[in-house]
Amino acid sequence: MLNKDYALKAEVLKNKYSKIFEEFAFAACKDDRIVAVNVLNQLLTACKGMTITNNPYICNAVNQAISQDCERIDRIVTRFTGRVYKDCRWQNKSEIMEDDAGEITEEMIEKGVEKCLVNFIVDPNSNHGTVCSIGEHWFYFGGHEAESSDPDDFIFNVPREDVVREIHGVLCEFKHDPNFRVEYAYYFHFLVEGLRNSDEPLKENDDLAAENKDELAWMMKFASESFFDDELARDQLRMLWTAYCLHTNRIVDTVDYDSDLMALWNAVSECETETADWSDFDSFDLFMCKYLV
Repeated sequence: MLNKDYALKAEVLKNKYSKIFEEFAFAACKDDRIVAVNVLNQLLTACKGMTITNNPYICNAVNQAISQDCERIDRIVTRFTGRVYKDCRWQNKSEIMEDDAGEITEEMIEKGVEKCLVNFIVDPNSNHGTVCSIGEHWFYFGGHEAESSDPDDFIFNVPREDVVREIHGVLCEFKHDPNFRVEYAYYFHFLVEGLRNSDEPLKENDDLAAENKDELAWMMKFASESFFDDELARDQLRMLWTAYCLHTNRIVDTVDYDSDLMALWNAVSECETETADWSDFDSFDLFMCKYLV
């Protein structure tokens, strides 16, 4: 019985990305835009392969991989086009940012100073005095004392809490001024994203590596307990591997890919070295990468 959910999912993916890729000529580029095109093609191929299985474990793994890769494509599209996908369509990022902007608190500003997200630079217009820089933009604050002092002197002589309070006051004015709402939204999203990325990134990477290791171990256990004379079992293993590679960014014929596949082959070969689809590691490799190349 065919799994029609994945045929529908493929259509949804094509409808979401095909027009934006065509509008901005992604396929003709040699940067991350072509990566987005290739990832989409891999997802469509994976969906096609998934129409032949209804195994809930495999479906769950593939669904997670699709979700993660869609987030990756979305980030690339936004970076190169300024569009954000919302309400089933691609919209201008500045409009979305303005609608979604929350409150910039004094705590956010203080943490931003600590993380060098909020900086103090010489006034670009007069080449003298101090202005506040957040991301790619800057603004005046601090009154006469900031205007008459260079950044190092100003920060040394003015208490941190006063600096934070001055910046917060200016940003509050921006929030309620129609002429500065887009700029305020930029500062809000820049701080939120920057603070999020700076919070324990090493721990997040360690957790991700542990999850990948656990998933590979689960696949090896699945392999050691399966009867691969059965074609369905071989297809299930291939789909699990495909899903794993998609959401861990394992690329065929790279060191990480070959290392993980060899570990899986060692588990398979302990009980089933020869089937209708493989008889050694090379043929196993060819069978497993069908939906990844």
